[in-house]
Amino acid sequence: MDSDTMSLYDSMDQELSESLHEALACKTCALTDLTKMLYCKHRKAGVYNPLHDPPFKTHSPCSHQILTGGNLDGSNDDNDGVPPKTTQSGPGSIAQPHGYRDIMTREQRKTYFLQIKQYRDRDVNRDVLLARYRVDYHIHLHWMARRGMLALCRNTDDVHDFRQWKWKLANGGVQGGGSNCGPESSSAQGRAMPRGSRARRSNIATSTRRMRRWGWPDDSELFMLYQTTLWRHGWMARRERLVEVNANWARIVKERLRQRRRVTTWKLFWRRGSKTSPLREMEQDLGETFGEEIR
Repeated sequence: MDSDTMSLYDSMDQELSESLHEALACKTCALTDLTKMLYCKHRKAGVYNPLHDPPFKTHSPCSHQILTGGNLDGSNDDNDGVPPKTTQSGPGSIAQPHGYRDIMTREQRKTYFLQIKQYRDRDVNRDVLLARYRVDYHIHLHWMARRGMLALCRNTDDVHDFRQWKWKLANGGVQGGGSNCGPESSSAQGRAMPRGSRARRSNIATSTRRMRRWGWPDDSELFMLYQTTLWRHGWMARRERLVEVNANWARIVKERLRQRRRVTTWKLFWRRGSKTSPLREMEQDLGETFGEEIR
């Protein structure tokens, strides 16, 4: 396996580790809308499979690992404290990206199963699979929050613009194209619609009116809803990051100004008779003994 692939796997492991740490230590996410119906829907659609690690589809080159009964209940802790890269080694072994179970520490494993037990105790039916689904959903939510477009939003204006773009994209897809979304194209489509399509056109108009007021389009899995909540709670980290970036940029500008002051520009001309022509321009750093020809 080449070094680029290994570097990709290392970055993925680091991302999974940070998401796992955030989710297990999180005290702000209230996953009250994760019902049995949503769990069954994800199982049927293949979005979630507790036998895979990670259990949710990640849409990445990371291949899912199949868990056995020994590591489903947390009883196999023989490899605790051993780095993931050294758990399986040998001349014929092939490096693979890791799931949550590979990178869990002993304390994280205890916290993971403790949270499953807490969710199970709150459930009237004491459904262990549903409790595990909620914990896995929480971890996957933090992982998506790091990789999603909301992570690029600096303020609420960016979030609103992103939400409106998502709604326009969704409504354009329903109407048969995203490029013609103006009032002229809407009236033309209305004239071209059959008589039986008036109710459908009314539903499209209703969804378009709701795009600035109601949630996110196509968010039946509730990932965007909970990611927005996480984004709101991260306002302090965004402000600290902005201060840090501005300070770094100020240092760069100051250093560049200092460098420009140290540079002297030399212009050489060639003269023949009464005619003078530019020959060469050079820049020389006053702290150096040689010049750099730039033109």
